[in-house]
Amino acid sequence: LALGLALGFVFWSGVAAIAAESVFASTLTSLASASKDGTVLASISPGTELKVLKASGERLKVEISGWAPQGGAQNLFSKNGQRILRADLTGAGQKSRVVAGQKQDYYENVWQDITLVGWVDKKDTSDNVVDIWQSARTLFRSRCTRCHALHRPTEFLANQWPSILKIMTVRAGLSPS
Repeated sequence: LALGLALGFVFWSGVAAIAAESVFASTLTSLASASKDGTVLASISPGTELKVLKASGERLKVEISGWAPQGGAQNLFSKNGQRILRADLTGAGQKSRVVAGQKQDYYENVWQDITLVGWVDKKDTSDNVVDIWQSARTLFRSRCTRCHALHRPTEFLANQWPSILKIMTVRAGLSPS
C-alpha cells in the first residue's frame, strides 16, 4: 500500500540526476533514533528521498524532509497541499521533528516545512529511484488489472489516490508494505 500511495510519481517520463548524498527508501523503511533502544521515529514510504548525513557500518544517518498540515504532526507529505505520504511519524518522531518554516496552500491551509533525522538500514535503501518506480509500475499493472481496465496515474489527483488505494487494498491483495 505504501508503495502504491506514490502512484502519481510512478510514470515519470524522466528522472533528474540525484546527488551522491541522497538515497531512496526501497521498501517500507523504519527511521530510528540514535538512542541505544533505537526508538522508531517514523515509517518511511518507498521512493522517498533521504539525504545521507553519515554512514556507519550497515546503517545510514539520514534526513527526511517534507510537509505536514498544521495540527497534523503524524504525517509527512511530499508537498504542501498534496497528500503523497513520505513518512508516518510515531509519537517520538513527532517530538523529534524540526519545523523549518510554513506556508499556505491554495485553500489557505497552513503547512509546516518539516525535517527529521534518524538512522536507516542500508539494505532498505537504493541510489536508483528509477528501479523503485519500475517495481511500483509492475505492481500497479499486475494487481490493478485483475478486475478492471488500468487507470492512468494522472486520472486521479494526488489527494485522491490514497483513498482509492485504501478501498482497493484488500481487493487487489496488497500488503501494507
